[in-house]
Amino acid sequence: MLAWLKKKTAERVEMEKAACAAVDANPYVFKRVKKLQRRSFYRRWGLRLAFSLAATGVTTAAPDLVSQPLDQHMAGKGLQDGLQQHFATKDIRVYHRRNPLMPFHLAGQAARISWQDSSGYFFKPLVASFSYASGLVMGFGGVVLPSALDAYSIADGMPLDKRQCFIRPPARVTSAVLFESFTGLAAKDVADDQAKDIERYYYQLVMAHEARHCDQDKQLSASAVHEIDADLVADRLTAGMLPEADRQGYREYWANLRLIGAVVGQDAGHYSTIGLRRGTITPLQALQDASAVKKLIDVLRDAESKNPNFGRGMTSLERRYHLSRKLLNVPGVDDRELRQKAVGFVEAVLVMNELADGGVITTEHEKVASQIDFGWLTRQGSFALPQQEQRPAPTATPQARPAA
Repeated sequence: MLAWLKKKTAERVEMEKAACAAVDANPYVFKRVKKLQRRSFYRRWGLRLAFSLAATGVTTAAPDLVSQPLDQHMAGKGLQDGLQQHFATKDIRVYHRRNPLMPFHLAGQAARISWQDSSGYFFKPLVASFSYASGLVMGFGGVVLPSALDAYSIADGMPLDKRQCFIRPPARVTSAVLFESFTGLAAKDVADDQAKDIERYYYQLVMAHEARHCDQDKQLSASAVHEIDADLVADRLTAGMLPEADRQGYREYWANLRLIGAVVGQDAGHYSTIGLRRGTITPLQALQDASAVKKLIDVLRDAESKNPNFGRGMTSLERRYHLSRKLLNVPGVDDRELRQKAVGFVEAVLVMNELADGGVITTEHEKVASQIDFGWLTRQGSFALPQQEQRPAPTATPQARPAA
């Protein structure tokens, strides 16, 4: 059977080569074929564009085809506390995760928001078109290759009483899912939560976080402010779902993963650990915390480039753990905020390592610390200008006297 298929494929290839050769040899036929190919190309893409725009229009006019109101969605998950009442945006809806029409609605929302936010007769349609295409790609990516924690929200900038917001919900959220999403490691050694009340707690935490994004001031561009605000609101809206001691433990787990995800994922904008532990924060504090984490990320990234042979075979998480521990013992590193973030990151990794039964840190720090060079970080003169060449001062040449 396989030999027969190979034979037929070879015959078809030869026939196509012969047909192409015949077309190329006749100029009239060549031009005719090229014209038909262009027509076919334009027809195919015209039909695709027409279908895409039609699907976008239908789903925008009838959002029930791809989504449902927030409270209805939460009730279907066994969470009937009226989450909608806690938010000023009155039209919050939740997408169906695997609905094949959802990407068209998402693309339409993205284009509409871009149109509202941009200006200029030429710039508005250009940005809206790009946003529409990006929305389609993101939407179909989530439908075809979804991950458990690919949750997000998309809201326009209208006044809150007229604002529309659509949330892409997560799938099943457990401690193991969170571990994998934030650390990038397999959670085979992390005990999964089988208790339904814990799973509901995590689900409401994520949904409340995304719903809070619907209410936020769209004029503020600092993601750190938005993320910590959403985390704090979500934490308050999960109060009472678990015994307080258990809730504090799971909140601390979430806070540790937030720090790990920021450092390993190089995403200081989603850092909210200190704010969760404080229970409150100002926008200025959020920006300062994110700035300190960004500084730690930059130092670790540079340390990896300065130590290219260190950590081969290690995960990015373990490598940055060892670099952070070494950083704490480097003489001259007296930046208090930088040290605090490094200490917090090391402690968070150690907690995850214990929960994973040693599956995170596989090499003792004492065995590899001597391989790390941080001397470049505090060395004086690293940015000194090159010394100018020292030339002897010219000596005056005595002038000959004119003859008397």
